[in-house]
Amino acid sequence: MNRSFFALDSVVVRRMALAVVLAASGLGVAGCASDAQTGALVGAGLGALAGQAIGGDTQGTLIGAAVGGGAGYLLGNEQDKKHRARGDGRPMPIPASDRGPAVGPAPGETPEVIEPS
Repeated sequence: MNRSFFALDSVVVRRMALAVVLAASGLGVAGCASDAQTGALVGAGLGALAGQAIGGDTQGTLIGAAVGGGAGYLLGNEQDKKHRARGDGRPMPIPASDRGPAVGPAPGETPEVIEPS
């Protein structure tokens, strides 16, 4: 078996790592419910990369992720505020405090059927 195929500097391993990172970031961004969440996720990722490039160690990576995540959240939150102010119809998550009590029959009760008139 050729050991250089599995070496960390091989082209195959680098391409596989890039594919995994791109797939994971795509899934993460697609699952965000608001611009604030998306901004925090993207900002943390970019901040971690910048922190690693500048500091070259774990501490720099963690600091970069924290700063980038915070900055991304703030920018995304401002975008969310603009969308709500415009009323552009973007679906926004409803905070739990605004949802009110759950509506429906109590456990063990039969739901009431209303016949159309």
